[in-house]
Amino acid sequence: NDLTGFLLEKKTPWQYLCLPAIAESDESRALKSGGHYYRKQGDALHPERESLKQLDFVKSDLGSYVFAGQYQQQPAPEGESIVKRAWFNEYHEDGLPNFDLIIQSWDTAMTENESSDYSVGMTIGYIKDGYKNYYYILDVIRKKMEYPKLLHCIRSWIHKNNHHTHKKVIVEDIGSGKAIIQSLRNEGHNICAYKPTADKHTRLIAVTDILESGFVYLPKKAQWLDDFLLEVTRFPNAKHDDQVDALSQALNWLMSNYRVPVRVIRRPSILG
Repeated sequence: NDLTGFLLEKKTPWQYLCLPAIAESDESRALKSGGHYYRKQGDALHPERESLKQLDFVKSDLGSYVFAGQYQQQPAPEGESIVKRAWFNEYHEDGLPNFDLIIQSWDTAMTENESSDYSVGMTIGYIKDGYKNYYYILDVIRKKMEYPKLLHCIRSWIHKNNHHTHKKVIVEDIGSGKAIIQSLRNEGHNICAYKPTADKHTRLIAVTDILESGFVYLPKKAQWLDDFLLEVTRFPNAKHDDQVDALSQALNWLMSNYRVPVRVIRRPSILG
C-alpha cells in the first residue's frame, strides 16, 4: 500500500483530501481563508501549471491505467479487484481467425433522453474449437448518446455487418434498452433481449472462469484499450461500470447459448 492508503487504513487523525488532476465530477471545496474553490467535470486542477492539453499528452504517454493512479489518485486495486490484467491474451489484427459468430453487446443508458450516462456497445468475435471457447473483443463504443443517436448507432452496426451470416445484437432489456429493442424489432431486425437475473458483481463472477483461463483476447493496440482495462481491473471500485456490464452480458449470453463446458487449463496460445 502507498503512504496515503497506509495512514487511512490505520485510522490515524488525518483528513483525506483527494485532488485529481482532471475533475471527474463537479467540485466545490471550502477554503480555509474563506470562500470556495469551484471547478467543473473535466477541468484541470491547476491549468496554469498543467493545462488539459498537457495532461492529455501525459495520459497518452503513461496510459490511462498509470495516469489514474499517479494523477487521478485512483489506483486500480489489482490485489482486490475481480479481474486481473494478466488474464487477457493479445491478438494482432492482421492475424484474426474466421469467427463462428460475431455479436455486439449493448449496455444502454438508463433513460431514453439521458445524456449524462454512458452507453456501451462491445463487439466480440466467438470461436468454438472442440472443448475450448475463444472470445475476441474487436471494438468498444463508449459514448454519451441520447436515444435517437443511440438507435442510429446500433442500426448502423447491423447494416455494416450484413455480410456476416452469423451475427447477433444483444441489448440489456432495462431502461432505454426496452425502447431500442422494440424499435429495431419493428424494423425487422432480430434483436436478443437480455434480462439480467443477478446484480453486476454476480454477473461478472459468473464469467471469471472464462477470463482467468485466458480465453478472452484483446487487440495489441486500440484507442479504447486503456480505458477498458482501467475500468475492468478496478471493478467494483471504479466510478463507471458500463464496459464491465457489456462484457459480462456478452459472455453470459454466449455461455448460455453457444458455449461448450470449459475447464480451467493452461492459458491457450492459438495465435502463436
